[in-house]
Amino acid sequence: MCSKVPGLTGRRADLITSSVQYVLNVAFTVIFYIDKWGRRPMLVAGTLLMGYLLYLVGGLQDRLVLEIHLSGS
Repeated sequence: MCSKVPGLTGRRADLITSSVQYVLNVAFTVIFYIDKWGRRPMLVAGTLLMGYLLYLVGGLQDRLVLEIHLSGS
């Protein structure tokens, strides 16, 4: 990794710096495509994607809680 995060070392620093880079890449890509695609199609696509991902996360959390409950922890 090229950058060093003060106070963090190893995998945690790598994860944080990589996450910041990916978030910035996505944000700037979306900004440049707003004018090309229009706001409404991007809003509808984002809404559908967010709904799907929330459904997926809810299912994964439910499964994890069920596994913890059944194991007695």
